[in-house]
Parts: sequence; C-alpha cells; structure tokens
Amino acid sequence: MDCKNINFSQTKSEKRVNKANKLLSKNVVKWIIGFALFLLGARRKDVSELLGTPYDTFNSFIKRIWKARIRAFEDRRVSATPGSMPKKSVVMPGAELLGDEVIVRLPHEKSIDIRISYANKVVLKAVLLTLMQNQILNSQTVAVILGYTQSHTLYLNRQVEAGSTEILFDRRRGQKQDYVFKPEVKAELIQQYSANAIAGKSTASEVLAIDLMERCDLDLSDRSIRYHIQKLGLKNIAVTLPEIIERLKKNSGK
Repeated sequence: MDCKNINFSQTKSEKRVNKANKLLSKNVVKWIIGFALFLLGARRKDVSELLGTPYDTFNSFIKRIWKARIRAFEDRRVSATPGSMPKKSVVMPGAELLGDEVIVRLPHEKSIDIRISYANKVVLKAVLLTLMQNQILNSQTVAVILGYTQSHTLYLNRQVEAGSTEILFDRRRGQKQDYVFKPEVKAELIQQYSANAIAGKSTASEVLAIDLMERCDLDLSDRSIRYHIQKLGLKNIAVTLPEIIERLKKNSGK
C-alpha cells in the first residue's frame, strides 16, 4: 500500500484522534496508529520514536498481537475498553426441588448452586429460612419446597428469628398428619374452630393452621382444613355458636 500520493490534513487528524481518544483511550489509539505504520512497512524503531514509546515496549506489543490478536489493543490500565467485553449478567436467586435434592441458586456473576438433600429437613429448613430472612428467597418459594402453607412458613420464620431453633426439628411421628385426619385430629380442629368462633377470632383455614401448629404441633395444610370444615359442617357455626353460648349464659342466670 503506497501512501505517498495521499494528502494528510493535520487539522482533521487532530479532530479524529481527539475523538478516538475519548472513545477508546489514548493508549489504545496510540497502539492502533503504531500497528498501522508497522503494517505499512515502517521500521519498528522509527515507529517507537514517533509514538514516544521505548523500542522494547513497542516490540513486545507487536509480538503480543500475534498471540492475543485484537485483545492486544486493550488498555490494560482499565478493566476493558468500551464495547470490548460483554456485560456480565448476574444469576437470579432461586430454589427448586429436583429428585431427592433441593438446588439453591445464589445471586452471583457465576452460577453458584447449593445442593441439599431433601431428607435432611433440619438443614434444609435452616438454609431456606436464612435465605428468606435475607430476602434472597421469598416465602412462597420456601413454602412450596418445604411442603408447607405460606402462612405456616411465615410462622416458622418468626419463630427462628425469635431464637426458637427447636421449631426446625420435626417432632411428629409416623405418617404426616396432613394425609390422615384421625378422630383426635378432627377433635382438635373442631375445638380450635369453636374457640376462634367464640372469641371472635378469624376461622379462616390459614389462621386455624397456625393456631393448631402452635397449640397442638399439628402441621395441617390449608386445603385439608377447608375440606374437613366443609365435611364436618362447621362452616356456619361461626355465627350461631356465639349466639348459643350467650343464650346459655342468660338461661343459667335465671
């Protein structure tokens, strides 16, 4: 390539170099110009003198190009030249049950997974509730993985925050109470429902689930409680029971 017949404008050169310096940095522009002169046949010593760079430095730069290619032009005094590196995306936190393991993803530039055996419920509860307290996981995600209602998960979280770590241990024996409503379980449900109704407290299944856990250590799902409330015909006594109790009190005073 013969550049002898090309007219160079000093004014345009200054404008273009200044613009390139702002966009790419002075160091990068200097290496681009130096490499272009080298490709056009200029001696390395002459180019290094023109750039104001030691000969050994420029020579090392040329050698680096053959190895690192375009990356050799990057200004190593900064993290990366604009547009040279894609922005790193942060992995979003989450958790899911896969087989017999729970995979917890932590927010990080790299994929960091924590694997916990689902059978190890104490460790699983401790980790998930800790992440929930630090707002890394939400209560709904934790509830789904643990197989609890969201209201019960919030109850567990409050207990752990208060220092009641014994709540992490499953004190139930045998089959989960969720699946079998034995007569004694039904009796406790009727009793709790009646007590809430008389006291004017909510008889919603979510509230009853928390009350039964606190009072009887029964882990019952909202759905199961709603089903048995309907089956036992308890739905309407929330209104009639307080009236009956009040009438009995008046009659007993006569």
